[in-house]
Amino acid sequence: MAEDVDVKFQPLLDDEEEADSYAFQPERKRAARGWLIAIVVILILALAGGGLYYWRQSQKVPVTYTTAAVTVGNLSTTISSTGPISAHAVYSLNFANAGQISEIDVKIGQHVTQGQVLAKLYINNNTSRVAELTAPQAATVAAINGVVGASSGSSTGGGGGGSTSSSSSSAFMTLIDISSLNITAQVNESDVANVKVGQAAQFTVASYPSATFRASVASIELIGQTSSSVVTFPVHLTVDQNSLSGNNLYPGMTATVNITTAQRIGALLVPSSAISFTSTALQAGEVDRSAITALTGGAAAQGTGTSSTSGSSRVVLTLTNGKLTPVLIKTGLNSGQYVEVLSGLQEGAQVVVSQTGGATTTTTTTRTGGGFGGGAGGFGGGAGGFGGGGGGGRTGSGG
Repeated sequence: MAEDVDVKFQPLLDDEEEADSYAFQPERKRAARGWLIAIVVILILALAGGGLYYWRQSQKVPVTYTTAAVTVGNLSTTISSTGPISAHAVYSLNFANAGQISEIDVKIGQHVTQGQVLAKLYINNNTSRVAELTAPQAATVAAINGVVGASSGSSTGGGGGGSTSSSSSSAFMTLIDISSLNITAQVNESDVANVKVGQAAQFTVASYPSATFRASVASIELIGQTSSSVVTFPVHLTVDQNSLSGNNLYPGMTATVNITTAQRIGALLVPSSAISFTSTALQAGEVDRSAITALTGGAAAQGTGTSSTSGSSRVVLTLTNGKLTPVLIKTGLNSGQYVEVLSGLQEGAQVVVSQTGGATTTTTTTRTGGGFGGGAGGFGGGAGGFGGGGGGGRTGSGG
């Protein structure tokens, strides 16, 4: 017969506190596993970022600079405007008395001399006399408003010859003196201070698009005219008749005028794109700002614009062992495309006008060794930089 055995179970843990500590072991393992995963992810991201940076650096296009030579040439600045061509004088003629036109002795386009009979009028009154219309000055017949047999007369009165009228549209006959022609150009108030009597000008008209004619400034009106909040001053120019070369210009034609306000012959020239590129390189960190500050004495130079003021300081960049080197120059006349160099550079020096690749990409020019490209510009943008700008209706040329 089997004996009853009293079996006693010994607890694996000695007390409840030790048992509680073992109850949290799975959670601790999971937390440690989570931290390990996070660290691995961070390492992977860091390695991926470093690899991407290295790849981008390896793919960066090498920097290539385009330079242009400082040359000697002619430089000018001009102010552009438009205005109508007018005759030296206009004569609007009518008979002094009412009557019937009995003769018209001239035709449109005919040149007449002073005192020449132009037409006759039969006056049907008690005297039954004939009145003559004569030319007050040598001129050209521009318009005839009447035919033989029609009635004609004038309320202006005047004498047996002809009388001038304030309105050519109501005149029986209009004569114009085109022995000299004038142009009245409207010049913006920002430009008129640069216009002087005697300055040369060139102009074109739509009738002869391939021809360029000459003129000169005769006078400048002192009272401005306002239209749509824009103030302009009438500038009167005299056309050089010798420049017409047989081309017929008529009153009322619109002339596009370029007045030469300043000119340099045999000047040392640098392309203005070289000045504007300095601003681009400065903003992109391609050139040390402190080096430019040292050259300019900490003072920012004014923008290039198109001013003809001499003695302004500018900074251009040259290449020294493949690195950009700032050079301070003093400039004179600025046409917007070229800038006169008064000091700081010699003929033949190479200045940087653009670059391809690297952090900055410009497309100002692709020519070298004297090629000029780009437009006017100056230092602009960041603090301590240089502000650029263009000027009103002024343009320029050089070569």
